[in-house]
Amino acid sequence: MNVIYAFIGSHPDYNGVASGKVMGGAQRLSESNGLLLCANHDKLFDQGYISFDCDGKMLISGEIPSDMQPFMNIYANSRIELTDGMKPFMKYHRETVFKK
Repeated sequence: MNVIYAFIGSHPDYNGVASGKVMGGAQRLSESNGLLLCANHDKLFDQGYISFDCDGKMLISGEIPSDMQPFMNIYANSRIELTDGMKPFMKYHRETVFKK
């Protein structure tokens, strides 16, 4: 199996929704505006069911029942590493996309 096909790039600016309105073109194209996620986490992220706090800890929407979370491979103790440049984009995602 070629592992690279299991990962998808995701953008905290919600795939460009904010690009022209909130964020300028340079911010949209910033190397800090991207995450490498597996397909299921990418879909959950894009739809606002998961996000990450400023320390990289996974946030899980209350709309996902806790008994279903293991089947989606989402765990509250999961973390990713965020650079300082990624934090404003992630804040935007938490405030505008994430379903608390």
